[in-house]
Amino acid sequence: MASANRIGQYTDLEVDYYGLTPGVEYYISVDNLTGAGYRGTFKLCLSDVVDYNFYEGAVDVTGLINGCSADAAYTTVNASADTNKGAAWDSGPNYNRWFKFTATTNYMKVQLNTGAPEGNMQYPYLALWSTNGTTELASANRIGQYTDLEVDYYGLTPGVVYYISVDNLTGAGYRGTFKLCLSDVVDYNFYEGAADVTGLINGCSADAAYTTVNASADKNKGAAWDSGPNYNRWFKFTATTNYMKVQLNTGAPEGRHAISLFSLVVNEWHNRVGLGQPDLSVHRFRS
Repeated sequence: MASANRIGQYTDLEVDYYGLTPGVEYYISVDNLTGAGYRGTFKLCLSDVVDYNFYEGAVDVTGLINGCSADAAYTTVNASADTNKGAAWDSGPNYNRWFKFTATTNYMKVQLNTGAPEGNMQYPYLALWSTNGTTELASANRIGQYTDLEVDYYGLTPGVVYYISVDNLTGAGYRGTFKLCLSDVVDYNFYEGAADVTGLINGCSADAAYTTVNASADKNKGAAWDSGPNYNRWFKFTATTNYMKVQLNTGAPEGRHAISLFSLVVNEWHNRVGLGQPDLSVHRFRS
């Protein structure tokens, strides 16, 4: 039903299983590596309260909304595979942990942080799921060894419970601790959370002020774009005259966007029939 291999010389082990039949007798066996010198005493602990190794025992993180857990609050050590992998993940499920929250608005952003002091999990995966834990809303694949991940979704129903799963690349040595942060304030990954840049008119933002890292596709691509939408970010401004020029600057020190695409679109605040369309003017820049 479940087993665990040795990890280290004196490292504790854990196995669990969801699906037992109450009243039925089950058995546990304990062993150690071959060699008389490795034999010795040990302690056993048992719990019948399902934990976050399974969807059914997901940790409720509603209290973390617009905040974060403690550093290294959670771990994939001793975890096993449960249910499905995220669509964007290149492996798994391997050692996924489960969390849940009750939506407070129609938006949620989940951030997974690792790397000292926030955690030591390596090559993480992250996914956001509907109530059933199998219908994916968003997922993010590993980027680097200790690179933070982020997923978000606009279109939740307040009061409904949603699920988060966290995993890492297969390999026991990659398992480890991590931190979670949640926010229900929609950001510029979506049209509805566009960053207001009215204050930049006749000026510029700081170098590298914005990023498409962790962004996802939202709405339509510009008519002149040869791909997309891919990882588009949204901005808005209130017109001060009958003209506006928008410049996107990249290349050190202004940024490191390899290929930049942007469009200037109508923002219909009181009549959203256009949903951020049509293009007023479209420019394509390559650097």
